[in-house]
Amino acid sequence: MALIKRMAPITALLAVILFFPAIPAQALSLEPLTHVFGTSAAGRIHTYRVINTQDREIAVRIRVTTRDHDAQGREFREDASDQWLLFPARMVLAPGQSQSVRVQFNGPGGTERERAFRIIAEQLPVDISGGDQRSGINVLFRYEGSAYVRQGRFAPDIDLVAAERHHEGGIFRGILVRFENRGTTHGILNDLSIRLRLTGEDGTVLEEIFRENDLEILGGRNLLAGRVLEEVLPLPDAWSRGTFDVQYDVQILD
Repeated sequence: MALIKRMAPITALLAVILFFPAIPAQALSLEPLTHVFGTSAAGRIHTYRVINTQDREIAVRIRVTTRDHDAQGREFREDASDQWLLFPARMVLAPGQSQSVRVQFNGPGGTERERAFRIIAEQLPVDISGGDQRSGINVLFRYEGSAYVRQGRFAPDIDLVAAERHHEGGIFRGILVRFENRGTTHGILNDLSIRLRLTGEDGTVLEEIFRENDLEILGGRNLLAGRVLEEVLPLPDAWSRGTFDVQYDVQILD
């Protein structure tokens, strides 16, 4: 087996936002979608803008969480309020009104790798004329952006580090491919395509190509610094024997 790397690195800015299925396209928005914070005094402060795109008055809360993911791309978060200062953190916006939010990173400096966070704007069910509509805090609409903290000339370094046959319950399921980001910033796997070539025991040659739309976990994903992403490429049983090699093309977006 050979791992053949063909990679076209590109440095660009890509804003990332997560939409939840139940959220209408027009509810509220957060601009810009991403900011890069530094650890110097000047780099620790940026301004976001929250915009009420509805035709009624709304109440909004802003908060920040940490951001991490596992090898299957599932994102994990924890409260990061002790590392950030938001002003204002809550607001009431009239229809079409916008509000600037001053966001300051108060966490430790000297980071060796970029640190990733989520900045989240949430609409709360507050009746402006009479208080909360129900007990507790229930989110109606949510808009998510990205915040990264880094210093110096950080960069991603993403490579295909493993490709191996994958079995479940003794049954061959396909080829598992694993990408690792050994760099110091996140990188987005843009326009990724993976080409596999099999030489069977009888000399038969088979080829399969998986493009971005075929890759549920890897396609277009943000691979954070120091993390891995992996996916099983489903293949018929003929691929369970013989020698295979892997080539891939990708643009790494920052």
